[in-house]
Amino acid sequence: QGCTDASACNYDATAGADDGSCTYAAAGYDCNGDCASGATELVLTMNDSWGDGWNGYSPAPAVLLDGQSFTMDVSAGSSIDVTACVSSSCYTIGWLNGAYDSEASFSISEAGVEVFSQAMVNGTDGETVALGVAGSGCSIGCGDDTANNYDADADIVDNSLCTYDVSQGCTDASACNYDATAGAD
Repeated sequence: QGCTDASACNYDATAGADDGSCTYAAAGYDCNGDCASGATELVLTMNDSWGDGWNGYSPAPAVLLDGQSFTMDVSAGSSIDVTACVSSSCYTIGWLNGAYDSEASFSISEAGVEVFSQAMVNGTDGETVALGVAGSGCSIGCGDDTANNYDADADIVDNSLCTYDVSQGCTDASACNYDATAGAD
């Protein structure tokens, strides 16, 4: 008996029956704990302005990358770099609020280039906050569905990219921001 699933890390070709012992690599990683082929390798730099790490707190704050949770060990002191592997080149970033999270900050680098940084403020302990998306594979586009070039599939919305048939602005002549050249409000 053993693991009979060939995609498992502990696959046993000689096992006659599956015993439920199969183990699998986490998303973005191979069975050795290295970044899997096709995964995006990131460097996550976690900082603590007080110099005592994050996980000594209850609850411990954490950075969330595509659902993976990373926290800073107390022994790390004021700063630590860790490698994170995500399964796509456009990944979600979040924060799990914890005790003393106003002391925490972090940045994310991809291929030696910083793609995201965040300084924290105290929040509700245990609350997860979505911070956005980042990565070399993210698409940037117009998020205004009234624009000519609206992109419903944009990972990152940048409405400065939007174009319109008519100029946008305030069309109410009694308003302090009235724009006589605007064709639509």
